[in-house]
Amino acid sequence: MIVIEDIEASEIHQFFVFDSYMQLGIVRAGKYIQTFDPERVFSYYNMVENQLYDFTTEYPGAFQFLPRRAYDYLKRPRFLNEFSQGASELSQSSWSIDSFMINPLIGFGEKLLPIAQQDANSESIYRWATMPPNSHRFYHLQDMRLDRRTPQGWGCLLKATDLARVIKGSNRTDLLGSIKSQRPIFIELDFPDELDPLLEWLILLKDAGLNSPNLVLKTRNQKEWNKELTRLLDIPNTKILTAGATISSLSTIIRYLRKEKGNSDWSRDVMFASSYPETHLGDGVSEIISYLFSRNLAASEEEVQRILGGNLLSILPPRPPFLVYTDNKMSVVAEENLAKAANNELVRILQLLDAKNVLRLASIDHMINDNGGSIDLDSAVITVIQQNNERATSLAIMSEKNGALMISGWKKAFSESLLRRDGMLLQTLVRANAKLDGPIYGSPAHLVRYDETLLACLQVENPRVIMSALHFGIEIAKIDQGTFRMCRTDMDALDVKNDDYVLALESRTGQYCAGLVKEHSRCSEKSIVISEKDAKIIGFRESSVVNIVKVEDEVTEIDKIVLSYTSHRNTPNSELLSYIRLHYHEIVENIDARMIGMGSRLNMGTQRFPLTLSITQTEPRLTSGQIAKITSHNIHLRPLQAFRELNIVLCVSKGLNMNKSETRMKSLKTIAIELEPLTKKVPELEQFLKELDKNPTQAEIAAICSLLVVNMLSHNQTKGKLALVTFADTPEKFSIQHGGEIQPYVEFDGNLQSDEVLISLVLSILDKVQETGGREDMVSAYRSIAEYLEDFGTSRPTMILLFTGSIGKYDEEHLPFLKAISERERYQIEIFVMNRNENLQGNMRVLKGLKARVIPLERFTSQIFLGHVLDVIDTLVPATINPQSDV
Repeated sequence: MIVIEDIEASEIHQFFVFDSYMQLGIVRAGKYIQTFDPERVFSYYNMVENQLYDFTTEYPGAFQFLPRRAYDYLKRPRFLNEFSQGASELSQSSWSIDSFMINPLIGFGEKLLPIAQQDANSESIYRWATMPPNSHRFYHLQDMRLDRRTPQGWGCLLKATDLARVIKGSNRTDLLGSIKSQRPIFIELDFPDELDPLLEWLILLKDAGLNSPNLVLKTRNQKEWNKELTRLLDIPNTKILTAGATISSLSTIIRYLRKEKGNSDWSRDVMFASSYPETHLGDGVSEIISYLFSRNLAASEEEVQRILGGNLLSILPPRPPFLVYTDNKMSVVAEENLAKAANNELVRILQLLDAKNVLRLASIDHMINDNGGSIDLDSAVITVIQQNNERATSLAIMSEKNGALMISGWKKAFSESLLRRDGMLLQTLVRANAKLDGPIYGSPAHLVRYDETLLACLQVENPRVIMSALHFGIEIAKIDQGTFRMCRTDMDALDVKNDDYVLALESRTGQYCAGLVKEHSRCSEKSIVISEKDAKIIGFRESSVVNIVKVEDEVTEIDKIVLSYTSHRNTPNSELLSYIRLHYHEIVENIDARMIGMGSRLNMGTQRFPLTLSITQTEPRLTSGQIAKITSHNIHLRPLQAFRELNIVLCVSKGLNMNKSETRMKSLKTIAIELEPLTKKVPELEQFLKELDKNPTQAEIAAICSLLVVNMLSHNQTKGKLALVTFADTPEKFSIQHGGEIQPYVEFDGNLQSDEVLISLVLSILDKVQETGGREDMVSAYRSIAEYLEDFGTSRPTMILLFTGSIGKYDEEHLPFLKAISERERYQIEIFVMNRNENLQGNMRVLKGLKARVIPLERFTSQIFLGHVLDVIDTLVPATINPQSDV
């Protein structure tokens, strides 16, 4: 959710946000592969959230509702959050958007992907939207575009050009079913001339005696529609998406709706959507959200909530319409003394049922009030489905103000009366059914009976198997790492034998540990013994309570793993880098041969330097629920900041003064170790490092700095860009061939992952060391920086690292480019000056109005330099998970 402060009322509110249209999948073109998956979505919205906070800092007076950084409990809807245990760390950090309507990526613009890629992307969409760990936040539509036929969803998706033939095609029955059930029909309109086929189709439906369908219209680029845009709003039962909108076009839409429908109803016809990854056709997503919060729009809280999510929820059924259900008459109530534990038990049991391939979570659905003007976050409909997809069942869950938790099975009466998402009606039904039909438990002593009733509510056929796996205590002892000791009675109940793999799942933290079972006669019942090292790395304590599940699938072996590291102690970045370097082999030794899965977090370090390692990449790639074993020393550790989304410009002087040796370098051996991943690919780099001494030239230090940055970011797979420009009399930009174009930068995802591009970049940096000479013209540097800032735009922040002997002069040559830079947003220039004789104070006027800082570089150590770079990244792209809050 987005937490805001109502400036006039001085109150804090939360907006539930639903992105109504996204496209996900994989794009392949030769060796070029671009992946748009849930992790990329979460990363993208982390960036959008930071942009939004930047706007609030720069233009606070423009906001009626001012977005605020807030504690996690304010940002996360309770039920969605509690059922996110085991999801990736990135998804846990990204909560500005709560739910997503995802569709398969079938092309970009008018260029379509091959049929095989379209089909593969459709399969991925269905899996992401119906299977943990993201099924409770992702929704999907039945894709009927281009006569495609995919599994049924929450509604249908068509192109305007499909309408003339779809009624006669294979999708006819499903489409008519959606129209009659008033489920949403999403229609893509690429150009204004596609409006006429849409109107003809609607007339055809009317002549056939059908009611007006619930239309959701997506225009690809609203700039192209001009006055035709308002014609769309005259169509009955129609809502228009903000995807592809500019603030100007959105203002036109809202002004027209206010005039035609009045101030009370205008907000019911607009829905927030990004059209990710095609977010470049209109204004940025953060700009659109800022406009909705602005004094200029002056919308009420209810009106903004409708646009951000309430309108879409108002036309979606209260539970997935594409599943086959069994009625459920069981209910249970946990009164306030048991309520918190009871909710944890529901999470724990569903986690265990999924791990045992019995049931999986398919959806969590919130109801609305005030026609979508408010979202009921105290109740929800939870839908689970059998692993074979044959049958599903739903539970309605509600938290009372006194803390009591009510869970009601979904009866026939629910289906007959709750046709739409009505929060008040759902609460009335839950109270009536839970209190009349189910047992009421009020003491922690009743927890076992509560679990048994809950399993009956979930219609689990063999509850004894599940009960036997619940609530194991932890004992920590000096035993072999990667093994669990258990008694024979528990092993028989769980149907495991010696040397079987099992998982110990702790639902409170979402952490789990895998190991080989070993029978031990001294073990107590309902207790497992784990090694001291495993307990420390996973974070288990003797007070931990875990569930045990047998690993049925084959354990995969990992050939390569990349882990990010961070410390919750706010340790200075340079100290953290030094600690990692000193203890690298110890950390790798502890990781090697460890069992991991998606979302695994490993605790390393000491009390003074506590480290958390998180998986960012593996080869082969892990899927949700898959357990794998690290089997090689191909382990890469990078600071968490190295995976954030930003642009970087390396700007290096080749002037004659760069031949001077005025900077003393320490820890040459550390630099060689740091750059070892690059030296393995580029033998010339190894030779370059061997020839260095403790008094290198300024050009050599600039090259080392550039290489350290490239190496640190080499595993970043965001949409950020990396540019290299060298200058003396004239600038020279490092460029690559990208399709039919010459591209003066490399993209992290795609280009930098290619060995060919990476090697070329490293060799280019080394070559520039030998090309020093001529006059150092800072005009060339500032001109290049201004050009890159214009090329990159403001969708993500840009960090410029400038290595030079001077900072330039405040004169007519410099001023045009300095002015161009000062007018840009979301950048930071770090100027590393290597000339001891440079009159910095006398020339600082040149930086007036710029977001720039000068760092005299008289001594050089790699950890201090990289620590400084990480500090800048922290400032430009703050971590989303932050213990600080201004609310």
